Amino acid sequence: MQIKKHDRSHMVELRNGFAWRIWPGDIPKTLQWRPTTEINIADIEDEICSHALIDRSNGLRVEKICRTYGKNFYEAVEVCQAAALCEDSAVRKRNLDTLDAEIDAFNNLIAVQCIGS
Repeated sequence: MQIKKHDRSHMVELRNGFAWRIWPGDIPKTLQWRPTTEINIADIEDEICSHALIDRSNGLRVEKICRTYGKNFYEAVEVCQAAALCEDSAVRKRNLDTLDAEIDAFNNLIAVQCIGS
């Protein structure tokens, strides 16, 4: 597999049309890849990541951000934004506090994984 597009962001698009969101800490590694770089996609056993992109020439590996955590994070943010529009009450505050804690938990999981990259 080869790279179709990768422009200084956390997205790497492969020639098969799939786009992979990688850890921000891995961007310097992937920016060294060229369109001719041969990439393998590997299943990995990791608490947060499900796959890795591996440079065939040197074994350099970058992990993609797990869709589950990303999806859950974005869903929690969207629900929090919607809840913020609700009528002000003690229930609203409790719900916002719960959602904020959930968002922080996902942020912490992602941050721990990024630091370890």
